[in-house]
Formats: sequence, structure tokens, C-alpha cells
Amino acid sequence: MSKLMLAAASGIAATIAISTPLSAKNVRELVMTPGKGVSFYMGSKHGITTFLSEGGTCKLTLAFGDNPDMSGMNPTTSSKLVTTVVEGHPTSIETTEGKMLVFTCNPGAQSMTLVMPPDAKADQ
Repeated sequence: MSKLMLAAASGIAATIAISTPLSAKNVRELVMTPGKGVSFYMGSKHGITTFLSEGGTCKLTLAFGDNPDMSGMNPTTSSKLVTTVVEGHPTSIETTEGKMLVFTCNPGAQSMTLVMPPDAKADQ
């Protein structure tokens, strides 16, 4: 398994791994289309993700940080990750809280499947 550790100034760490998808038990699944973002809240974290179809692969962008405070401001620095997801090779991203996101590039890079914990709240 290939892993890349990313630690940001905000103290958010993510592990990117080529792995098998999570079991269908206790997860939420969304289908994303190119250029249309998904905003989500997962535990104490807020994220925005989108992708573009490039040469039959999915170029994924994920911005992640702490939830905004009552005035709508992010109290810490956020992190941004850009990576290529190849069809048939899901990419898993784990937060420092142990919450897991799994991104799968679907055939022809015309859509991506996002699998997240059931307690995550998402807006498409």
C-alpha cells in the first residue's frame, strides 16, 4: 500500500492511500460530477471537494479545516490537497479524528463516488 503523509500548519493530518473501499455498512455515498463541488461537515471539520476530468482520470481537489465559528470565520488555517485519482484505484483520506473519506473515479472520469461516515452532513 502506497501512503503519503500530509501535515498542515493547522495541525490537520491526512493519509492518502490506495486501498479498497469501505464496507457499505455505516457509510454515506454521494456521486459527484465534474466541476460541481460538495460541501460537508464531519465531526469538528468542514470540507469542500470537487474534481475535474483530465485525460480519463479524476483530478481531485479537497479543502479541509475546522468548522467555522459563530461569526462564520474559520478559526484556524485550512489545508488544500490536489491529487489524481485513477479509475479502479480508490483514494482514502483520513482526518486526525479518524474519520475516513473514500474517493473513487468512475468509468471515463465522468463522475466520482464519495463515501463518508454516516454522521457527515453534505450539500451538493
